Amino acid sequence: MKRKVLIYIGLFVLRLLAKTWRIRVVGNIPIDKGVVIVWHGMMLIVWKFFSGRSCVGVTSHSKDGDVLARLLDFWDYRVLRGSSSRGGKEVLASIVEMAKRQLVIMTPDGPRGPAEVAKAGAFVAAQRSGTMLYCCRVHIKSAYRFSSWDSFAIPYPFSSCTLEFFDAIRIESDADREEVSTIMELMSAKMRSNM
Repeated sequence: MKRKVLIYIGLFVLRLLAKTWRIRVVGNIPIDKGVVIVWHGMMLIVWKFFSGRSCVGVTSHSKDGDVLARLLDFWDYRVLRGSSSRGGKEVLASIVEMAKRQLVIMTPDGPRGPAEVAKAGAFVAAQRSGTMLYCCRVHIKSAYRFSSWDSFAIPYPFSSCTLEFFDAIRIESDADREEVSTIMELMSAKMRSNM
């Protein structure tokens, strides 16, 4: 009971805090359908940016995933629960179908890392759905970072946050595993580089 109260209070404060963030965008904003990827530690800012746009957010079945799912509900997301280690095939199939109709926000290094090392799920989802893949690099001027595997970032009040969207790419349906891996490495390197 105590934990539930603390979570409720924490989410309430976080929602208020998020309203103060100053988000700037570089590049073309995804507006229709497809897969958007961002590193796990930076997902909060991207989720906030796309709030109210009826996007899909993916979280794990963990306790942390429960908390994040509540936040996504508040921000008008459709929530999918699953990860590469639990419910992977089922959630991937759902992502593929949803990406054909709306934006799906994913963290390719989640839910347990290693940080900024992409797994194939988001790339495979973009390929199978025949939609575009959008990579987002995030820079936060000032933030509190947890001592977690992903150095999860919560921007301070009124912090400036920049979202840089790279040119969208399409992974051809006949691309083999080696070609997909090359794309993963290229996109990962772009997302890791400093702004």
